[in-house]
Amino acid sequence: MWREASAFHKRVLLPSPHHLGTLAAHVRYVQYKAREEARLSRKGDYEEAPDDQRWYVEERKLNAFARNQRRDPIDLLTEEPEHFSREFLTHKGVWSVVGDLWEERKQC
Repeated sequence: MWREASAFHKRVLLPSPHHLGTLAAHVRYVQYKAREEARLSRKGDYEEAPDDQRWYVEERKLNAFARNQRRDPIDLLTEEPEHFSREFLTHKGVWSVVGDLWEERKQC
């Protein structure tokens, strides 16, 4: 929540001691843990999903990276291929360009 507030106010906000020791702080922590658990339970194991669903998830991941870093998705695919599966890179048509880099970074 502090990250969201920092983004809203366009400056880094850090909690003070009185923000951390109250009943409201405990409630916020419990809410955070519940949201995190719900998010992780929805994630599922997409490794076993059909190819079109796997690519949909990786396409969303690519778009999120591009949006957060404010970069072109193709640049991200060619510069950081280790975040994506080999099948997705083949599907996008960049495997011949990034194959060696992907294999090198996956071994480390």
